[in-house]
Amino acid sequence: MNKFLSLLKKFWIDVVVVSSLLVLTGVTFAMVYFPKNNESLIANIYLKQEKVHSINLSELGEESIIYTVNIDEDEHVHIEAKHNAIRVVESTCPHQYCVHTGWIDSEGRSIICVPYELVISIEGNASFDVEV
Repeated sequence: MNKFLSLLKKFWIDVVVVSSLLVLTGVTFAMVYFPKNNESLIANIYLKQEKVHSINLSELGEESIIYTVNIDEDEHVHIEAKHNAIRVVESTCPHQYCVHTGWIDSEGRSIICVPYELVISIEGNASFDVEV
């Protein structure tokens, strides 16, 4: 025990620095991998590089809401949105890749309809409150 105390007295500054680095690493890890649940997901709908609609997916309930984007008088895209998720339900585009993409529900994901130049992208609005 005396040997441990003498080593602790000799290297106390090293113990403080290493402990501080471990705590700082733990807090950083927690902020990155376990963000608080006050992140809201915003779906932005762009048609030919112009934002035509913005939907706060976090405020929607579990019941779906259908949005229609009219391209021309014959062409349209039906978009379904519910709590934290969005998808293209129906489109009059030729290949239907946007429909086959399915639901997207996380920040950074997108649905793209190339023939109509339609992009649906999800952005997060996270706020990190860290109390130490």
